[in-house]
Amino acid sequence: MWDGERWPPTRTGVPQGGVASPLWSNIFLTPFDRQMTTAGVCLTRWADDFVVLGRTRAEAQRALATAERLLQEELGGRLHPQQTRSVQVSQGFEFLGYTGTQGTGHRLPASQRRRRSPPLTL
Repeated sequence: MWDGERWPPTRTGVPQGGVASPLWSNIFLTPFDRQMTTAGVCLTRWADDFVVLGRTRAEAQRALATAERLLQEELGGRLHPQQTRSVQVSQGFEFLGYTGTQGTGHRLPASQRRRRSPPLTL
């Protein structure tokens, strides 16, 4: 915890909010990314925060179990119980300040997909 002058020493990890924290997380979790991808899991990660997506509840639960196992057995880490949850996209979720929800997308009808701006001339 920052005391106004310096960060106290830590026994494990890097200080929360420290400038090196995202860099160390990315280095440390690269094997996790690779193994999750190899396992067929759809993963979005920024530093030590991640979202795992599944088409069904069973698929999402399998992905969560895979993540827990890899983090514990391979990397010696663990998921934070208060920050780990399983939700349906229709309920929405928040990830790094962005809200994810299920929607219809932003596809334009074919009649509106034509280029309407004038061509560039050099």
